[in-house]
Amino acid sequence: MLIFNQLSFSGDCDDEFIERVGVFQSPLYPDNYPNNTICKTLMKAPEGMVVQLDMLDFVLEYDGFNEGVCWSNWDTFRVYDGMNEDAPLLGEYCGDLIPGQFISTGMHLLVVFKSDDIVTERGYEAVVSFTSLT
Repeated sequence: MLIFNQLSFSGDCDDEFIERVGVFQSPLYPDNYPNNTICKTLMKAPEGMVVQLDMLDFVLEYDGFNEGVCWSNWDTFRVYDGMNEDAPLLGEYCGDLIPGQFISTGMHLLVVFKSDDIVTERGYEAVVSFTSLT
């Protein structure tokens, strides 16, 4: 199985592109991800298939009181059903509740991860796979 670990960043790790089945991880996983990072990862399924993203591990910063409430200026993990941030938002996540599974309606799924300048955590690990539309 291939591992996609976003190790090249200098403040960000934009435009990572995944077209293969494998493990998808936050920068430096399982060590804490760095501060001030923006990762935009576009996943593209082969023609006639959709992207399936199964979250295995997930620990991001949150305020400690409002699990599931993600302040936009804190660390966030967003999933979009399409090629860019104008596509439908499937969810925004933080904290340590594992989001579960995402399945695109077309051949693209976009993940945008952002960390602020204060707290870092372990991050996330997921499996990227492709499944038939039928």
